[in-house]
Amino acid sequence: MRQPLISLLESLLDRSRRDGGIHIDDFGTEITNIDVQNAEIEAFVTAFEERGGIIHAPSGGGHAERLKLVLAGARELASKLGRAARPQEIAAHIGMDVALVRAALAVGRVMGR
Repeated sequence: MRQPLISLLESLLDRSRRDGGIHIDDFGTEITNIDVQNAEIEAFVTAFEERGGIIHAPSGGGHAERLKLVLAGARELASKLGRAARPQEIAAHIGMDVALVRAALAVGRVMGR
């Protein structure tokens, strides 16, 4: 894991311990402030949870709808590109802000656990 992600991981773990968890929106905002790739998000969320971090993800808020759009766009691009699409490419393809794409991908990782 790259140093900026390690530093963020430590900060979010401290916050999670102090506050009893982190809301998924705050978690997504924090991780999208760093230039991060899909595979790094998955590893980051895994490391966060394995070290006792808690993410609160209440229902509602449009997360599921955004995630559906992002995943559909990612699949379309993967078939065209012959590789996994980067968050920036997905954002451009579906007309969504890259921060929202990254947040949706983070939500998807959490929901998949």
